Amino acid sequence: NGMAKKEGKGNISIYIKQEDEMISCIVEDDGVGISEKKIADKGEKSLGMRITKDRIDIINKLKNSTASVHVSNTNKGVKAEVRLPLELSF
Repeated sequence: NGMAKKEGKGNISIYIKQEDEMISCIVEDDGVGISEKKIADKGEKSLGMRITKDRIDIINKLKNSTASVHVSNTNKGVKAEVRLPLELSF
C-alpha cells in the first residue's frame, strides 16, 4: 500500500542479523508511510498484524523468549522489525 501510492521508484531494504540468542529481520522502505490515524488507533490493527502478534505470543510461551514485532514510520518511509529466537538445529 505505501509503495503503490509513491510517485516514482521505491526502495525496499532487508537486513538480517544475529543478536545474542535472537535473530532480527528488519525491512525498511521509502514509501509514503503509515497514516498517523492507523498508528494512533491501536484497537484497529490489520488482520495480518493481529495474526503475527498472536504467533509471536505463542513462540514466547513455548520458548520462554522475548520475540517481538514492531512497525513504525521513519523519516523516509516505514520500518518493520521481527525478532525471533535463534534456532541453529532442528
